[in-house]
Amino acid sequence: MTQIDCDDPHICRIMVQVEIRKTICTKFSRNLNDNVFRTRIFRQPGNRDLKRYVDEDSLEEVCKQVADLRTLPHFSQNIGHEGGFYTEFALGIEVDTDVVYGIFYYNELEWGRIMLDFL
Repeated sequence: MTQIDCDDPHICRIMVQVEIRKTICTKFSRNLNDNVFRTRIFRQPGNRDLKRYVDEDSLEEVCKQVADLRTLPHFSQNIGHEGGFYTEFALGIEVDTDVVYGIFYYNELEWGRIMLDFL
């Protein structure tokens, strides 16, 4: 989505909002305290593309994204299952002008959003 902000006809600012990547994730949890899902985001030096997984030696870590699964209805409903359970969710990255957000999705709905701190 691109928005043009022109309150002042002499000064216009273009705001760009782009979702870069949305990844489906699954986490196995054994108990209530096994609720945190961590992922790292990488990039290749000289390249602006962001990647979630290290599949090349030259990638460098730029930030971390953490999701607390206790906020999801599925997680609390499955606590106590013998042997543990799986929780499916999605993580997204969105660039809004000069800010990068980590987005937490559950059942295709945005469940949470944080501004990512880059290393």
